[in-house]
Amino acid sequence: MEENEVKAADIDAYLAAAGRFDNSLKKIWYEEWVAMFKQGMEGWSLYRRTGIPENHYIAPGRPAQYADHNVPPFRSPYPATELNLNGVNNAPFNAEVVDNLWGKPMWWDTREGVH
Repeated sequence: MEENEVKAADIDAYLAAAGRFDNSLKKIWYEEWVAMFKQGMEGWSLYRRTGIPENHYIAPGRPAQYADHNVPPFRSPYPATELNLNGVNNAPFNAEVVDNLWGKPMWWDTREGVH
């Protein structure tokens, strides 16, 4: 702050003030999600990590695919080239996955009550 010529009294007042939490982080995550509009995988990963946005934007006209689920998909299926060219490493993993979209959450996804 001194480098930006902020007065010493203002610095002291700022540092002495109590912090506040007003869901600022949720607001930042939402703005980040909006900024990733054309980067679908990044926005989807942010949602899976943070749960933001809290309202789910399910594609209209495809309700039959989402009828039994309360959140967007947990994962994205591996592309066919990965399965064909790296089958040895994928076989053990794929044996555990029943549903490529919702079947098994990522290892770090510890949320309860989502399906």
